[in-house]
Amino acid sequence: MPSRRASRRKRGRPSGRGNLLRGTGIAKAYPASLAKEPAMKTLSAIAVLPFLVLAACGSDADRQAELAEDRIESEAEASAMASGNDIAALGLTEMQLLDADLVSADGTDLGDIEQVRRDGSGAVTGLLVELEDTDPDRYVVVPLAGLITRVDGDDTDLQTAMSAADLAALPDAQLSPDPAAAPPMGAAAPQ
Repeated sequence: MPSRRASRRKRGRPSGRGNLLRGTGIAKAYPASLAKEPAMKTLSAIAVLPFLVLAACGSDADRQAELAEDRIESEAEASAMASGNDIAALGLTEMQLLDADLVSADGTDLGDIEQVRRDGSGAVTGLLVELEDTDPDRYVVVPLAGLITRVDGDDTDLQTAMSAADLAALPDAQLSPDPAAAPPMGAAAPQ
């Protein structure tokens, strides 16, 4: 005759103290070896708690920054698509500018070009750059003056004479422009 433990297994029930989890839905998520110790269940729940709290407590400033970054990326892509193969600046199309990195004379990555900034007539005036190794992310507008193209294999980057310290000294870029003050990226000002 089979033992009680063996007959429980046949019916799909865990044996021993694992029955504490029966009916909770947790029994399937944890191996029976973990379910045998009620302390393990408590420790597992406690270990997960800080991650749940952190995920739920993202600051409003963080959410606003992420929204601004998403908006900038969306506007940059739309503007690059609208400009097509037209040369924007430095002999590159807007898409090529967005694909380039900002590098120093020795090739050190100083930042990523996130957006092409234009004036009311549509002329490129600068590049919005996310500086490398900043936490939180920091954005500055780098003027075109002094930038040159640098080809490295299949990559084209923009080289600047500015150092990382020079870039860090630039004022923070305005990420949420006043819609009344400037036309949308890639569009000319209304006449």
